[in-house]
Amino acid sequence: MHYLCNKSIQMNAFIRDNLGRSVFIFIGLIMMSSFILIQKTSDAANDTIQSSRLSELNNKAIKFWDSSLDSACLYSRKAINFSRKNHLVTEESVKAYLYMAVALFYQSRYDSATFYALKGLKVSNIAQSKWGAGFANNLLCVLERRRANYQKAIDYGLKSVEIRKQLKDTFNLAGVYQNLANIYSFTGDPSTAIDYLSKSLELYLATNDTAGLQLVHGSIGNLYLDMKDEEKGKEHILRALALINKKELNYADISLNLGTIYLEFDKKYDSALQLFYESRKIYKTIGIEDGVATADQNIGIALLKQGKIKEAYEKLKSAESIFESIGDSSQIANVSLSLGKFYLKVSDFDSANLLLSKALWLGQKFKQSNIVNESLHQLYEMYKLQGNPEKALSCFEKYTAYQDSIEKVLISSRLNNMEAKYQTVLKERQIELLKHEKEKSKWREVRLFYLLLSVIAVVLATGLLLYLKRKKERQIARQQNEILVQKKQLVEKELETKRIKQKEMEQEIEYKSKQLSTHALNMVQKNRVLGEVKQHLEEISGKVKPEFRPNLKKINLLLARNMKTDKEWNLFKMYFEQVNKNFFQNLSEQYPELNTNDLRHCALIKLSLNVKEAASLLNVSPHTVKSARYRLKKKLSLKPDDNLGAFIRNI
Repeated sequence: MHYLCNKSIQMNAFIRDNLGRSVFIFIGLIMMSSFILIQKTSDAANDTIQSSRLSELNNKAIKFWDSSLDSACLYSRKAINFSRKNHLVTEESVKAYLYMAVALFYQSRYDSATFYALKGLKVSNIAQSKWGAGFANNLLCVLERRRANYQKAIDYGLKSVEIRKQLKDTFNLAGVYQNLANIYSFTGDPSTAIDYLSKSLELYLATNDTAGLQLVHGSIGNLYLDMKDEEKGKEHILRALALINKKELNYADISLNLGTIYLEFDKKYDSALQLFYESRKIYKTIGIEDGVATADQNIGIALLKQGKIKEAYEKLKSAESIFESIGDSSQIANVSLSLGKFYLKVSDFDSANLLLSKALWLGQKFKQSNIVNESLHQLYEMYKLQGNPEKALSCFEKYTAYQDSIEKVLISSRLNNMEAKYQTVLKERQIELLKHEKEKSKWREVRLFYLLLSVIAVVLATGLLLYLKRKKERQIARQQNEILVQKKQLVEKELETKRIKQKEMEQEIEYKSKQLSTHALNMVQKNRVLGEVKQHLEEISGKVKPEFRPNLKKINLLLARNMKTDKEWNLFKMYFEQVNKNFFQNLSEQYPELNTNDLRHCALIKLSLNVKEAASLLNVSPHTVKSARYRLKKKLSLKPDDNLGAFIRNI
């Protein structure tokens, strides 16, 4: 706010110091605008015939996007050749390159699509076509996301947002917001994704655009599915389906999402497969390879859940082959994860380890947080099934550590976005300063005309300056209000993040508490069984023949060694300290006279074990436990009426 106020003071000073010049600038702008409008009208009339033919070819290319991509490429190529032959540098020329890029994108030929998109951007700059520049930057945003270059994708998207705002192009601005939301959702930043989707939905509702609404509802549904919110995800996906014709390309995309709900949440595998096959048919008819691969991957996952192992494997391998052939790195990681789950289900641990490790590596390389997260979790499950607790624990620790790192990445991403917005504001102001310089030079050329109209200009300029001043004051107030709203949203997001982290910590403590309780019960059960066996052997030892007594004695010794609790106690102590941090340290510091045996009794009392359970676990008599607790009470300086259990549980 301090920065905005300083800028406001500087602007007011500038207005006061340059009042006379602003009068002439105002009139000059009026004359110049009229001249430019006339010139543009004349140029447009001269190019009408050639632009008409080029426009016809471009329109034919668009018509084939949903039916025959090869035909779309053919007409776009004709449009490009026609433009080159006639040396045209117009908005229709820009469309020729960009429409070719779109058709190639749908064919999953990302490198070729990027080439024509960059060509279209270059021609847009030459032709001074802001529409073309906005379209090209948006298309490059989508292409770089597909090629897993997420920062480049965000940069292109932000450029497109800037241009669309300048053009006041509400419809296409909503589309750019949606593409940016997809990037942040894919890289594990749902909060930023929701912000952009909210902006997109608001614009589509304002314009009542059906096609846009179905797209944004589909994206919102996807986001809720990623957040494991089945109800809201299904609600938005059904809204999107209600707005689409079954033959349209978008119907295939939304059907995949609805099929995922049936598959993952409702367990309706047949319904899910029906939707996946319908989507695959549409993608195959149009020629969209990555869509076919995605459908095959979903079909494979559904078949695997039905226990159709062979068919599932064939579909998953088909998806992997297509993604590798088109070079879609982000989806290769996804399908590798699916194949890893497949091999894990059929207990082929070596293949599962290879593919899950590959998915983890690709996810880390291309910053796909969902892939990294799920890969670590599946590796943890695999090592647990193999009976390898050390590696399982290692993967679990990496999994939890990655959860913490995601929070740090989100904070860093928000800071980068704030910095980008700040740099954008600076650039806009630099542009304004350059405009002022150009206007000054034009004023020198027509100063004679300015002098003749100076009296009228003073009146008009004074009113204009007052209007600008009030407008600037309203703008500053609005910006200050926006800053307060943003701060409030940031605090709310931070509180939500802390709440989620606290919940995860509680779940982890609950899990470790269960491990501790299970281990303690196992120790009690083991000692009880071994004690009963030892007692039984002692009872029959006098009844057996003398030659068998040495063997019985060895068995008794073996049982006695196994009933010793040092090894189990160390493992028990490790689990106990994970749940009760610094318990032993605090107890020893407050009461240094406590020995190791006293600390053991304190731990068992902390777990609310009764005398009999503690005696079984320590392999001693209940009387011994009672005596130990009596001595412990004295060492803790407790009165006879004080509750030992309540005292220890409060430490």
